[in-house]
Amino acid sequence: MRWSEGDTVKFVELYRERECLWNVMKPSYTNNQMRVGALEKIVEEMVIEGLRNTYAYNQQLQKTEKSRKSNY
Repeated sequence: MRWSEGDTVKFVELYRERECLWNVMKPSYTNNQMRVGALEKIVEEMVIEGLRNTYAYNQQLQKTEKSRKSNY
């Protein structure tokens, strides 16, 4: 799926608004709950199924990895 220029600009603006995703100088950068919440908001606002599917896949992958680590 290829995004339009407008979709790309919108994504960059939404990402830029959420400093916890990119600003390593902010304490929130290391707060996983804030980061997940910020990503969920971007997914909601973008309303692009491909992004939603990718995000859901990554969430499931993280859960699997966490489960695998806890079993060792």
